[in-house]
Amino acid sequence: MPVTPDDVRRVAQFAGLYLSPAEEDELVQRIGQIIGYMETLEAVATEGVEPLIHPLAGSPAPLRPDTARPGLPLEQALANAPDRHGPFYKVPSMIEETADD
Repeated sequence: MPVTPDDVRRVAQFAGLYLSPAEEDELVQRIGQIIGYMETLEAVATEGVEPLIHPLAGSPAPLRPDTARPGLPLEQALANAPDRHGPFYKVPSMIEETADD
């Protein structure tokens, strides 16, 4: 089933992206190529081929133990802060005030 510009627009809308018509056309072509490649791979005979898996698949990951450690002292943690308010990083407000506030 070929990818259509409507498909690309729908996905872009879900992702909150604006695409120009040229970008839509390019994505239709690229996604079509990817799907074509996947169809080529589906046609490869794989009967009797052992699956390739990572040797640790199904085993717990070799991670270090999760142990509590003391954090940085407050002054060291905030040493590179461009602006601070007491023991906190001070950042620009992201909420716009309205006339009703």
